[in-house]
Amino acid sequence: MYCYNCGAKLTKSDKCPNCGAGVGKYKKISYASNCLYNEGLSKAGVRDLSGAAECLRASIRLNKYNIDARNLYGLVCYETGEVVEALSQWVISSNLQPKNNAASRYIKEVQSSQNRLQALEQSIKKYNRALEYCRQGSLDLAVIQLRKVLQLNPKYLRARQLLSLLYINSGDYRNAGKELKRCKKIDLNNTTTLRYIAEVEEQTLPENLEKSGKTEELTDDTNVIKYRDGNETIIQPAGAVNPPVSQTTSNLPSTLLNIGIGLLVGAAIVGFFVLPAQVQKVRTDSENQLKIVGEQSDAKTATISEQTQQIDDLTSQNEELQSQVDTYKASAESLTDDDSLFRAVNAYLTDSTDIGAIADEFSKINYSDVEKSASTEYKNLYTTLLGILQSRLVEYYYNTGYTAYEGADYITSIQDLTLALGYADKDNDSNYAAIEYYLADSYYLQYRDADASAKSQYSDNLSTAQRYFNAVRNDFGDSYLARDAATKLQEISLIKSQTSSDESTGSNADGTAGTADLQD
Repeated sequence: MYCYNCGAKLTKSDKCPNCGAGVGKYKKISYASNCLYNEGLSKAGVRDLSGAAECLRASIRLNKYNIDARNLYGLVCYETGEVVEALSQWVISSNLQPKNNAASRYIKEVQSSQNRLQALEQSIKKYNRALEYCRQGSLDLAVIQLRKVLQLNPKYLRARQLLSLLYINSGDYRNAGKELKRCKKIDLNNTTTLRYIAEVEEQTLPENLEKSGKTEELTDDTNVIKYRDGNETIIQPAGAVNPPVSQTTSNLPSTLLNIGIGLLVGAAIVGFFVLPAQVQKVRTDSENQLKIVGEQSDAKTATISEQTQQIDDLTSQNEELQSQVDTYKASAESLTDDDSLFRAVNAYLTDSTDIGAIADEFSKINYSDVEKSASTEYKNLYTTLLGILQSRLVEYYYNTGYTAYEGADYITSIQDLTLALGYADKDNDSNYAAIEYYLADSYYLQYRDADASAKSQYSDNLSTAQRYFNAVRNDFGDSYLARDAATKLQEISLIKSQTSSDESTGSNADGTAGTADLQD
């Protein structure tokens, strides 16, 4: 265990041997957090995922730096279909401990399959749509959406529990029981699942009793008369009229008559009860199938319409760009082959999907030169192309910058994330906070991981990182990135304080006292 203040290895004493800070309570809290982690690990091993999640959340509340507990909590969430919460925990874990952390591997494994990510995203959207249907009272549509959710993400426990609840509400206890058994396989002791199972068992108990019911038997010899009919013993209550003592005549006609009456009664039961139920079941199944087919048809029609509209928009944009290029060519006296804007336009018109080639050319444009000396047609062309490509440029440079960040290539990550931040709109881009955070962390990690001899060339990195971390903390105060930014600011302040102290007590080459040159 290491000191929370200076990072020195602790001994059995309640004080840090290096800085003297009191660590007694810190040890107890860490010990309690580890005990809760071990309990959560034991419960997860027997698939008591709800109990494991509760223990692990408590462990993290006690010690947010308990990386093992946070990673295991992410695995428990992922196992129950809560992918967003799992990824959030792993991202926090990888930021708290960038090196030798299994969370980075988990994130890469999830992100390695784009099809899987899209399926998980669709399952969340459909689950939310099912909830909306429930609020509107359209329970049949909610059931259809939840079935689709479970096709995309079979382990989504909340969706399966909601589907079983809808089955219970409609009286379909058989399907409800099936879904609840699957829920129990995912999470053995989930309270909601067990409560639903108890409800199903309670509702089906009268039916079970009716199927297994027994009639009372008369056993008191004073109240019954027994006689034999062939190999059978016949029992009748005392006082029955004309109890036969012996059977000497054939009872074949009465037997045949009874059989005939039984067949007629059976046919009547089938005609009045069984056949209408079967017909109604067939009708219900047909209606459900028609609903599913209709919904799929509507979805395909909407997709086709959307794609047609996108094609029309792209065609219109291409025509507008081509018109502006022609206008500029007509008005300009000469154009050079190395003009980056026109090469970017040419790359877009050649293959609008090759965002890498387009971004490479677009990044070479010096917008300040465009503002100062370019013609109106040139500025209009630049503005139009930027409006078409802005969101794609942000996404492209964010992805390349984050990949470089994950690979500890901080030179490339700083370059690409700076471009992404320049193109991004803080009010409209959902990744703005993440871009700003990882850019700040790239500057910080570049300085922190540099050799002692190389730190001087990155001396400005800490101030730059502080500026971006402050922006994340101030602008996105409710997000986990803002909370991590606050933690990183404390670390930077500590590093600056130590650096200032070392330089103020040291000496320069000429023998004069050194002064700190890093300011918060």
